[in-house]
Amino acid sequence: MRLKGKIVGELSKAATAKNAKAREKVEWFYEGEEAEVSRLIARGLASSLKLKDRNNESVEKAKRKAQRAKLSPYAAIYLYDILGVELANESASKLFLSSHVDYAKYITWRYLHERGFTFVGSVDEAEGKAKPVKEYKKARWNVRGLKEEKAHIQGFDGFLYQIDGSSSLYTEYWFGQKGIYKQNKGRMFFIDKYEAQYLAEKGILSFDGKHGKNKGKKKKEAALALSAYEKALYSVYKEWRDAGFVLKSGFKFGGDFRIYPASTKPGQRIHSKHILHVFPASFRTRVEDWSRSIRVCHSVRKTYILALPLFEARAVKPDFVVSIAGKGKGNSQESKDKLSKQLVQQHNPKIERFAVKVLRQSDGITGRLLHGLFKWALAKGLNVMLAIVDRETAITFYIARRIILESSSTLYYEIEWLPL
Repeated sequence: MRLKGKIVGELSKAATAKNAKAREKVEWFYEGEEAEVSRLIARGLASSLKLKDRNNESVEKAKRKAQRAKLSPYAAIYLYDILGVELANESASKLFLSSHVDYAKYITWRYLHERGFTFVGSVDEAEGKAKPVKEYKKARWNVRGLKEEKAHIQGFDGFLYQIDGSSSLYTEYWFGQKGIYKQNKGRMFFIDKYEAQYLAEKGILSFDGKHGKNKGKKKKEAALALSAYEKALYSVYKEWRDAGFVLKSGFKFGGDFRIYPASTKPGQRIHSKHILHVFPASFRTRVEDWSRSIRVCHSVRKTYILALPLFEARAVKPDFVVSIAGKGKGNSQESKDKLSKQLVQQHNPKIERFAVKVLRQSDGITGRLLHGLFKWALAKGLNVMLAIVDRETAITFYIARRIILESSSTLYYEIEWLPL
């Protein structure tokens, strides 16, 4: 598309007041031939000006409005950056340079537009029809048999518990590790703090006061104490274990736990299919480290499941809301088909919308931010798209769709890499 018009920037009345932030009050327009304006509107790059009463306008005024369309800040930059449209005058150039632009958001906007996504005008008014894509049902397992087991804590070094108990806790229910990992030798039996807490709550694990000076109820409580962060992880561990699933450490695969089907036993040649990563409210990590965790999980062909234990969090709005079926460049039927296959085949690409959150490689990310974002998207019926911009302006996209664990109030999302 070759455009002969110009980009015009104007300060709103509020920005002309003393100490007003002009960068937030600049309005952008495209001025050109009527046919060009119509083409920009058709491609979703501009919006027509609202006419209060077209019938009462002079022909000249109506014509002038027909030759002008409103641009979003990102569309104005796109016209300048990609389509080569010039700025109208020196004043517009100064406004363009002084206006505050989040480059990571613009780069994401540009990328999505180039691939045929349509941007929904108002984030607040956006709504979708997203539904959970999967429900994990509770499995039948021998709960009664587990409750008949007994074990004692013999030692604790602050990391692992060494216990004395029936070997069936390991061979039948796969708690802890007995002997050398993946080798059938050794008799010492170790469990981690989440397994210890679970077995203690079930009345299976007790503290054996005969060993050393660690005697009494207080010492037992101290040995089983969990931090606030660990309690959040344990709440997730507990509800999956209660549902019959077997949970083991997810350290090697980028998460907190790996999930096995019910009744999986050590020594069986069964690989875990899911990695569970818990983000409590207080949890904070770097975006690049989180992205690495997801990619490690996917590299071993496992599903990455994000767990958000419920807590009060302020809603966090996304940066954009987009839908697949759009009128952008390269949006041929072939590209639409490719996108719809990448964005989960069972969904209709014409109605699926995504709340897009832009993150930078160097950003920090918290459980509070993610919970606020997913809470907002859930209320709007939208799935979530995370766009991570790196130092070379390349973007890594992840799609998050809600899943359900039967009888759980925790928010769970499957996150997959989107190779756009």
